[in-house]
Amino acid sequence: MPSANSLINTNPPVPTMSSREIAELTGGSHDNVLKTVRGLINRGIVFGNDTPYVHPQNGQVYHEILLDYRNTMVVISGYSPELRAKIIDRWIELEGGNQHPDITTTLLAAREAIELIKPFLTGLRAAERRSLLSSTLKLATGHDLIPDHSPNTPKMAANRQETDEPDEWEPTVESYLTDKQSIEIRLMDVAEHALNIKPDDVGTKVARRIGAIMRKLGWERTHTRTGKLWVKRKSG
Repeated sequence: MPSANSLINTNPPVPTMSSREIAELTGGSHDNVLKTVRGLINRGIVFGNDTPYVHPQNGQVYHEILLDYRNTMVVISGYSPELRAKIIDRWIELEGGNQHPDITTTLLAAREAIELIKPFLTGLRAAERRSLLSSTLKLATGHDLIPDHSPNTPKMAANRQETDEPDEWEPTVESYLTDKQSIEIRLMDVAEHALNIKPDDVGTKVARRIGAIMRKLGWERTHTRTGKLWVKRKSG
């Protein structure tokens, strides 16, 4: 007769991706990835397992957070398409044993859909390409793999800073500005270095969204001899 433990362990383990692996795949700092993930966990947006590991070089014990597919996709939602592709490709490798065919099928369907619409992407502006990709992937897979940031999307409302709705980019932007410790900064630098959004992909809606977050964090836009900069408001 099998023991209780053997009955419990008959199910295959659920694949996970660690915050450390996300940092390695995207070329980012593990500390920054951890800050982003923990910020989202504190807000109840994602869930993960905080797990200790021993560093192979110095033997010290550090912490990483293990995420399933859904929570990984939420964490990287603000990353550039190139970095998201690296994460998705890694998930396809993790699902190589076909333990969860639904996820593997979704990713394959997404790839096929992208191949079909490639000829129609030429000549479109960045925002238009993103919107077409978003709607096509949602139709093909049933999932919001690329959130639509078109003007009609509530998350991109110009007056977002006046609402109580939290923005999932805020923890990442706040972490970057805190680490930067600068009294002035360009919005494009925040987009590129904090959110991995290339300058060519920063349209009006994205700029407004980042600007709303920065204003909420105590920054304001000003004009200088070198152009438009954001400066930290003086307290008091």
